[in-house]
Amino acid sequence: LAKGRSVYVTLQALPEAEKPDAGRLMEENRALLVRYQAEEAEFWKAHKEDWEEYWSRSDIRVPNERLQQAYEAEMYKIYCNERQNVLPVTLQGVWNNDSRMPAWCGDLHNDMNVQACYWPVYKHNHMELGAAYIDYYASIMPRLTERAEKLFGIQDAVHCPVMMAPGGYGAGGEWCFWNCLLGPELFVAADFIWYYEFTRDEKRLASSVYPFLERVVHLYQGIAYRKEDGFLHIPFTNSPEVFKGPMLIRDDSTVVISTLRYVLVHMQDYAKTLGKDGGAFAEFDRNLVPVTVGEKGYPLFPGEDLFESHRHFCQLFPVFPLGTDTHSECAERSLDAVIDKGYTEYASWSFPYLSIFASRCGRGNMAAMLLELYCQAFRSRNTFCANGDPNQCGVLRVADTNAGEPSDTFTLEAGFILAAAMSEMFVHRSGSEVYLAYGIPDEWRSAFCRKMVIEGGHRISMEFGKYQVKKVTVEAGVTEKLNFHFAKEHGDICVNGENLGAVEGCELSLEAGCAYDITVDMPCGKAIRYIR
Repeated sequence: LAKGRSVYVTLQALPEAEKPDAGRLMEENRALLVRYQAEEAEFWKAHKEDWEEYWSRSDIRVPNERLQQAYEAEMYKIYCNERQNVLPVTLQGVWNNDSRMPAWCGDLHNDMNVQACYWPVYKHNHMELGAAYIDYYASIMPRLTERAEKLFGIQDAVHCPVMMAPGGYGAGGEWCFWNCLLGPELFVAADFIWYYEFTRDEKRLASSVYPFLERVVHLYQGIAYRKEDGFLHIPFTNSPEVFKGPMLIRDDSTVVISTLRYVLVHMQDYAKTLGKDGGAFAEFDRNLVPVTVGEKGYPLFPGEDLFESHRHFCQLFPVFPLGTDTHSECAERSLDAVIDKGYTEYASWSFPYLSIFASRCGRGNMAAMLLELYCQAFRSRNTFCANGDPNQCGVLRVADTNAGEPSDTFTLEAGFILAAAMSEMFVHRSGSEVYLAYGIPDEWRSAFCRKMVIEGGHRISMEFGKYQVKKVTVEAGVTEKLNFHFAKEHGDICVNGENLGAVEGCELSLEAGCAYDITVDMPCGKAIRYIR
């Protein structure tokens, strides 16, 4: 090699089942390199066109330079890490540390980390990237089924390790404490449901989504036991990663019961779609213990409210990502209970995550503040986050470590959650209710989003100006009836030219493939003015 010449090495990771021939791979890669050298201009042309198509799918514009730059950088990093027919996004993705073992083994962390990396994929109209994740987890079902039988003695079920290496094996120890916990398969199951709800891809519903969810249900059918109250309960659950001395392990954590019920409800619908018998799902749903709600909203476990600052808000799963309870008194109380405990034990990703809950409670000022705080305290100049507070911004408890790793360690999901949180500010859905601009802060005079996606595959574009929603375009993905709510004060609402008057919201009977233009007048013909 000539002095000063740069040499780039690519490592190609392949599924274990393929058992690749090293000689054949070497020849194929050599041929690709020779072809690239001969057709470099065409490769660059295809590369640019690919990125142009990616950016054309959706967009957000906000009057905050810091948040705008962060949004664009995170959407860029998503596509750097994910393509069709590749491994899902790991903790550090393609940016592993060169000088040491990646933090937390650089694994597929199945207690929300890897799952959160795909929230912006669905919301920003990049469904094909979500398909890669679904296909991969479906492909390792045989290994996850083997785990469930070895660990619980339950056949035809799946169990996911918290810390997962490629192939479905446990990272950091196959049967270590973390990898024997219940719950990770429910985090994955929620994303499988998201994939179908956003895409309505019936082919993958039949081949991947339904079989995976069915085996998740089998696991909990085998574990559930009936108490004197007549309900089925789930033992040995946790609320990641809450400790009271040792980690709290009790029956019926809110995250497990609410997510299991979410799976059961959707499986009843999916069985109808596929012409299958969903009676067992309905029976399990009827007999499963309900989630308890107290004065402080959703508890960690029945009778155990949040008692300290903590980076995970999994007791709020009904608010997000399940979306079964938003803009409600219970959601408000639950969010207040989290706020009351302060930020000191959070991680970087907790702030954009909490921003989503703020939007789903109509607290736009809080939603924006949390995203700004994340960018100022945790984002480095190279756009990657620090998991702790190495820059001593005074947001977290003073410590050299966070979750067992150096405080400057980064993971990708924090930034990806920011991208999802920004879409939530503009639009989100809960059941048949769609909420527009509920996360927009009072100080934003104008903002814009294009082709944000909600469940049903509906694409929403919104123009926000003079402190209110001005125009919304709905491109219907499926035929259904939805109620659209507007956060800000407004005048008359017109749908495709028909004046509905100054109603709080509007009900639309959507037909798949049709577009609906909603225009909104100023209240009483006057502009709203923001006063701090």
